[in-house]
Amino acid sequence: LSIRRQRQMCIRDSSGIQRCYRQDLEAGLDLHGELVVTFVIAADGDVQSSEVKSSEYGDAPMNACVLRIMDGLQFAAPGGQVRVSYPFVFEPEG
Repeated sequence: LSIRRQRQMCIRDSSGIQRCYRQDLEAGLDLHGELVVTFVIAADGDVQSSEVKSSEYGDAPMNACVLRIMDGLQFAAPGGQVRVSYPFVFEPEG
């Protein structure tokens, strides 16, 4: 599974992840920065597991929300297990 393809899949499914970010902003949390998620794609393309590798948000609810979205993603079958670390960078609009 190429890095380009991984990026395309994460960007395609980013609306749910953006929703996680907006929910925390609407709750009054001042969030901006990077959240790095490590996830394992199984041979069939399902996300087998995900975890926060690093987060500039501390214990913000957004971290758990993003992991729920990641766990539901479906990638093209890579033919074997693949471990990916992906950085999401968030900035408030405006």
